[in-house]
Amino acid sequence: MENDNYTVTLHKNMIKELNRYTLERGIDISVPKQIESLMDDHNQINVIDYDYVGSANETNYTSFANRLYEYFSYLGVSNFLFISLSDLMNNKDIVVRGYLKHSGHVYDKYNRSIFPINITEKKLVFSNIISIDTPKTFIEIVTMMYSGIYNPGYVLLSSRSPICREEIFKIITTSLDVISGRHGDIKSVHINLGNMKRQLTNEDVSYPYGGTDFGSFMLFTIVASESEM
Repeated sequence: MENDNYTVTLHKNMIKELNRYTLERGIDISVPKQIESLMDDHNQINVIDYDYVGSANETNYTSFANRLYEYFSYLGVSNFLFISLSDLMNNKDIVVRGYLKHSGHVYDKYNRSIFPINITEKKLVFSNIISIDTPKTFIEIVTMMYSGIYNPGYVLLSSRSPICREEIFKIITTSLDVISGRHGDIKSVHINLGNMKRQLTNEDVSYPYGGTDFGSFMLFTIVASESEM
């Protein structure tokens, strides 16, 4: 019992610098459009906000990632999937080979699956799905999530129960928004968080926002019906 009390105290000390609150109208923070569109749809959206001074450096990333990991651990959440969606690309061998080579340099060291998704006969995107199974991987992935200030292709799923990558891929394919230009040409593709959340049962859907010179790391989480996050 004494050791358990020490562990709880350690967790609380580690996460004390995380500002955690429920997102509501009128809160004076920057909210990404993807999240703002969900606020009137009876979703509980929680925010984790971690401030830093100046441009984010390695110490900021590591400190935030450690505290975030301890926060999830404190809640009993130990299953994570990181999802990245590539930019829209031409379905040509040279383009696809170039992307697979580049993404391999970034992701091959992780426990991942990569899936092609055909948008049209000539266009496609790739979805990388990574199982986060160690604290080290968690820290590296969190750093990746915030190294680009706005990336609509990054999503983090978390749950107390195991998450099946193949089932999540099926959900991704039915949760894509295809953005077309005025002449009908496809400009971009991104994951619609609302569509994804409606198809999930036990998984929280988190969207990273901020990083670099933004001044804070923000994690917007659409809470599953059975979650306590």
